[in-house]
Parts: sequence; structure tokens; C-alpha cells
Amino acid sequence: MPANLFPTSDSRFTRNDKEKANCQYSLAPAFPSHTCLYLSHRYLCITDLPMPASSEEQPIVVGRIRSAWGVRGDVSVEVLSDAPNRFAAGSELRLKGNPTRVEHSRKNKRGILVKLDTVADRTQAESLRGEELTILPDQVEPLPDGMYYHFQILGMQVLAEDGENLGVISEIIVTGSNDVYVVHEDDRRDILIPALPDVVLDVDLQASRMTISLPDGLA
Repeated sequence: MPANLFPTSDSRFTRNDKEKANCQYSLAPAFPSHTCLYLSHRYLCITDLPMPASSEEQPIVVGRIRSAWGVRGDVSVEVLSDAPNRFAAGSELRLKGNPTRVEHSRKNKRGILVKLDTVADRTQAESLRGEELTILPDQVEPLPDGMYYHFQILGMQVLAEDGENLGVISEIIVTGSNDVYVVHEDDRRDILIPALPDVVLDVDLQASRMTISLPDGLA
């Protein structure tokens, strides 16, 4: 039986979505727009900016280095995470796949200034322009039962009620009223599945499988 999640339109999702590890949810049907969170009409999907989502071992992007700052190796970071302590002193991130730890950080107008323990000076910091700061999936904060991160939903196999394989979720679109899952299969046109309680019947994370009831006109 699907978990009872709450609808909201608090979202602006693209493939390059951002993290909302410290999520908010409510019975209210709509909230003012938030640039990095969306909540499906029934199934809540929240995420850091995902790498290819076919594997939960893929790193999750939480920031992107804009430039060097100062002479001691600080970097200006575009924040792609809403977790409030993601860049707090002592936080462990990954840079080019290797562990790095935040020594200190402070906000500025364009994002946040961060000193990483593996960046020694300005020359090294300048060489990192455009590099992504990531975490591993097991570093995201746990969600309540029935709530899912985007990296868990993207790439999921989609089945009809009768067991027919419809394809995999390749993208998630926000329409303003409800979210839409784009289901891709090589030998057919993409199917657009509205994320509504009477359409999405079950989400099985362990099997990476979603069961749906096809709306009229798509069956």
C-alpha cells in the first residue's frame, strides 16, 4: 500500500535539481515557490543534483566551484544543496572523487566561500574552477517512510498493473499542477505519467520499480 504523502506545488524542478535533505512537507496544497525543492502530488521526490541516476552509488552534486577567493585557497561555491549544514566546518565532501573536509565557510552574495583542507593556496584553488563538490548517497539525510530522493526515482523501471514493462523514468517535469514522470523505452514514444494518487500505485526502492495505473488514452 503506498504511503500517504501530501500534495504541494513547492517546486521548480529541472534535471539539474538541487538538494533538499532537510525537507519540509505539509497538508497544505500549495506553498510559495522554492527554487530547489519539489514535492510530487503523492510521491515526494527530493534530491541533490544527481549524476546519472541508474545507480545509487553515483555521487550527488551539492556545489560547484565558481572561482578562487583570496590567497589562502578559499573557493567561491555555487550552492546546489538546501541542507543547512552541508558546508559547515567539519563537513565531509568529495572533490574529483576524493574526500575533502570543510575547514570553514561563510556566505556571500553569490553563494558561499569555502576553505577545503585539500586546497592549499590560490593557485590550486584557481585550477578547480568549474569542479563539482559531491557527496555519496549514504550521506544524505534520511527521509520519512514513503518519501524519496530524485536519484532514487530517476532510472526506475515502470510497470503497468498487468506487469507490462513501460520503460524507465528518464526525467521529471513540473507542470504547475502536478509533476510528470517521463517514461522512456527505446522502441516506443516516451510516455508522460502524471504523479497522481490514482496513477502511481507503488514504489519499490529495493527493486527500483514503480507500478502505475495507465491513464485513459495511454493504455
